[in-house]
Amino acid sequence: MKKKMNILITGGAGYLGMEITKSLLKSGHFVTVFDILNYNNTNLSSFIKNKNFSLLKIDIRNKKKILPFKDKFDAVIHLAGIVGYPSCDANPQLAKSTNIIGSKNISEVFKYKKKIYFNTCTVYGEVKDKYCSETTKVNPKTLYAKTKLKGENYFLKNNSICLRLSTVFGISETMRDDLLIHDFISTVINKKYLEIYQKNFIRNFISVNDIAKLCSFIMKNKNFKNGLYNVGDKRLNFSKEDINKILSKKINYKFIFKEFDKDKEFRDYILDVSKLYSTGFKCNSKFEDNLNFLIKYYSI
Repeated sequence: MKKKMNILITGGAGYLGMEITKSLLKSGHFVTVFDILNYNNTNLSSFIKNKNFSLLKIDIRNKKKILPFKDKFDAVIHLAGIVGYPSCDANPQLAKSTNIIGSKNISEVFKYKKKIYFNTCTVYGEVKDKYCSETTKVNPKTLYAKTKLKGENYFLKNNSICLRLSTVFGISETMRDDLLIHDFISTVINKKYLEIYQKNFIRNFISVNDIAKLCSFIMKNKNFKNGLYNVGDKRLNFSKEDINKILSKKINYKFIFKEFDKDKEFRDYILDVSKLYSTGFKCNSKFEDNLNFLIKYYSI
């Protein structure tokens, strides 16, 4: 019989959090979400009827509010944060206090618990040889990447699994429209036109569904070791031009390649995910199906 765990998810009402919560509840675990609910998270109502789910409106920047829960959970998944460089640049103090101080608080209060910290592969910055492993030197270019790296350092000091995510995509009960594939699909459906800069810049992608599966996989594998892991789907290394070719076969629109901007985070590399795959985990979501779901979503 599988052991039911008591799991805390910070930022559980967000894009990743909603799908991870759903996956862990489905596996029979008890899930508590800490979230300040700064979005209109009415979709959380779908979990309220589940007796294994609870939601607490807690700001992780306030350590005193977290301390009473120090011994309540078997594991902690830390997602709470200000995500993406535009959001961090728009409110630098909030980004620093949440991504750094908030992460420090969670890592220290739950020091001796199993912990997963969600980071971004943008901490690598510009990678000259176009191939990026966990040993590649970090060189964060934006406030977002810098604050996430500082948060990661606190977790690495306090017995944690730290996941550096590639570009995520897919349907979630809390959607993000700013993710690259989402933005492309939304734009071509609504405007029937797409301008693409740095068309040859390559990225690794991963479905939100596979990230949710990864969290369940980590929870049931006692031998999953602490440390750094690049997280991506090794089948999904695409340039912007590749994504455009795939979409243009599904949707009728015009496009132009035009150098009108540059990626401030210098994402142009293949992410080495062999360390993650060596644990026995592998991504199995169907890319075609996920694209079709997104097209259907943005067509409504």
